Amino acid sequence: MLDAGNALYATQGPVQKTNGQAAITAMNMMSYDAITLGDQDLILGAAALRQRMAEATFAVLSANVIDASTGQPLALPYVIKEAKGHRIGIIGLTRLSTPLAPNPSDPTTLRVDDPLETIKRYAPEVAEQADVVILLSHVGLPLDQTIAAEVPEIDIIIGGQSRNVLAPIRENEGGAVLAQAGYRGEWIGTLTARLDAQGQVVSFGGETVALTEEYGDDPEMTQFVASIK
Repeated sequence: MLDAGNALYATQGPVQKTNGQAAITAMNMMSYDAITLGDQDLILGAAALRQRMAEATFAVLSANVIDASTGQPLALPYVIKEAKGHRIGIIGLTRLSTPLAPNPSDPTTLRVDDPLETIKRYAPEVAEQADVVILLSHVGLPLDQTIAAEVPEIDIIIGGQSRNVLAPIRENEGGAVLAQAGYRGEWIGTLTARLDAQGQVVSFGGETVALTEEYGDDPEMTQFVASIK
């Protein structure tokens, strides 16, 4: 289970009240595998984000969000996971934004490096370690399409930021599969891929489902949310 960014920052409700901790707890409960940082998540600041990452039982990713004081990524650039006998590489990428200036409570300046340059640098490194490479992207569909065309090491792009509702699609023969599941948790996307012995995606399917009232609330999650209102 993946999320393509801006899951940790909110202007109201339990996520805002807990500075993102409620979102981490909920995703831990749902056994997430990885999320990427969105540009709005960076508003929390480096110290709060480091605390949220320490609380997560899943990987929090971004290859291009940089601690300007050290020149090192704030989060993990990528993670390698095992699934059904395959090594799955997942790279995180965040929308390009202006540097966030330090504030009295958190003196760390964060910068966001160019997403396309960053993914072209990391994709070959990850492809050497993984059978399948997934980009967990918060850069928007137009740039996702560019990456799919220009970065052959990427097999699947799970996108965010541009708020598209996009069932899995492959725009170029042999290129990356693109998918995006809307925004605000109002949709959930599924993607099933069949791989050959070399880890190439030979066929795929999936859908994007609107989480309407016909889908009941999980009792455990309802109880958790009520406890922090």
